[in-house]
Amino acid sequence: MRYRCDNPDDKDYKNYGGRGVTYCGEWAEFMPFAEDMGHKPGPEYTLERIDNDGPYCKSNCVWDTRTAQNNNSRNVNLITINGQTKPLNYWCLKFGITRQAVYARVKGGMSIEKAVQHSKHKRKEKSP
Repeated sequence: MRYRCDNPDDKDYKNYGGRGVTYCGEWAEFMPFAEDMGHKPGPEYTLERIDNDGPYCKSNCVWDTRTAQNNNSRNVNLITINGQTKPLNYWCLKFGITRQAVYARVKGGMSIEKAVQHSKHKRKEKSP
């Protein structure tokens, strides 16, 4: 967190400190951070900001999995199907299709909503 916000030499700086993301002053030291956030729930968890444009601070951070964080990133593709807006990854899992297949169908002229749901063979929807 600190390197991404403070160190221009960090590979991720441009997406954090370089675009104005900061952290609360108390978190410059580890102990206040640890007191606010507690122990990491497991190895698959990382620190996530609830508001991607907000600072790292107790009220804006949670421990979450990489999968969940990827669905909350700035570049996620949100698709609305039947009035529900979800990330493209969610719909691909639900309808059993790869992102590559969806993109190929869209390139061929199909709407993204139809491309996600379209199947040559009827199949049951999967629970994501």
